[in-house]
Amino acid sequence: DLPSFLQCYRSVPDLENASFRRLLFRYSYHTCLCERIELSKGMRRKAVRPKASDGAETHRDAKSNRCSPQTCLYTAVSFGSLFALLCFAFWPDTSVQPLIADLRRDIGGHVVATVYNDDRSLQFLTSGASVVGAQYLAAEFRDQAAFTGFAVQQSALYAKPTARLALQLGLGAGIVATFLREHGLRVDVVEMSESTLFMAQKHFGYNSCCTSEAARCENATKNAQACRDKVGRTTLQDAREFLFNNRETAQKYDIVISDLFMGSNPGHLHSKQVFEHIRHAWLLPDGIAVVNFVAPHLGPGSLGARALARTLQTVWQHVHCYRDQHPDEEIDAAANLCCFASDTHLRFQIPRTGDFRDPTEHSAFWVMTHFQAWEVLLPNVEQDSSAEIILDGNNSLLIAGSQK
Repeated sequence: DLPSFLQCYRSVPDLENASFRRLLFRYSYHTCLCERIELSKGMRRKAVRPKASDGAETHRDAKSNRCSPQTCLYTAVSFGSLFALLCFAFWPDTSVQPLIADLRRDIGGHVVATVYNDDRSLQFLTSGASVVGAQYLAAEFRDQAAFTGFAVQQSALYAKPTARLALQLGLGAGIVATFLREHGLRVDVVEMSESTLFMAQKHFGYNSCCTSEAARCENATKNAQACRDKVGRTTLQDAREFLFNNRETAQKYDIVISDLFMGSNPGHLHSKQVFEHIRHAWLLPDGIAVVNFVAPHLGPGSLGARALARTLQTVWQHVHCYRDQHPDEEIDAAANLCCFASDTHLRFQIPRTGDFRDPTEHSAFWVMTHFQAWEVLLPNVEQDSSAEIILDGNNSLLIAGSQK
């Protein structure tokens, strides 16, 4: 739980007072893995990864009921529901107290919050029971995705270096959209929750070209159109309604990203009909669709992921799905599965210089240079023949309990 994690964090000598030490979070479903990173002034991107003591089998010290420093490398943090976060905010031990910076309720009743970790080196965006975004607060780390799943999505930039236009379905904290914009793309975004948009703009640096408190684009400044022409338009609407009801222009995109997880994968946005519509109405002929899906890649819980892969393979000629961590790590756990689909051969041209040369392990740059070795859900006739093709009229993702 979060208090145990923060106790573990506190137990590392001088960690909270060291200016050049940070925590790196790697996102997998509802779990963040914590590891200690030491950074020196002269080696900003270098990390020293402490080794656990020999024979250590536990992450907790039985006598003190705290994590011992020697076994603090990978302490799981389950954020659970926002109710739990609110409880943690009033945890009796003030030395392990996280901070809720802002809190709103959207029209659907979900509580959307911005939460800092206790030393304010990281901030998280939560919606209901889900963590939908995270960001380093230190300026020197702002160019890195705090969650590995976002780093894999950002790699779409290197699969199509000539891309100029992108559409993102699902904003979260705006981490991926902002990254692509900073690399010269105009990115249009569709987000259903006004509270999520408000938080992304107020706390995570997302630019919606709006100035109103509620981040409503229709109340934008007189310079809004010039802003939108440069960075992209933001639309508050359900993604499926947007896809099928908003073809006012002939605009098509180099990249379409779908990242819509909200505690479960919304079935009405993962059907063959939706993907066919994206391919024909929204993507350029050589465009790339990127679909993030949260599920295990093996075992009984992988049925949804296998169905997604097979469905994508019926729409596009080339489909490759990557886990946001090595397939041999936590093999039964749900993780971000990021599928890239296109009618042209996919080739990632990942840089090999600058921050991409000898990057810190588990950093965004390291993930981008390694994730192609984490491919899962490879086309296999024997396996895929039993997988469902997700259709509007036959969609198991819509059945209650099917994604547990």
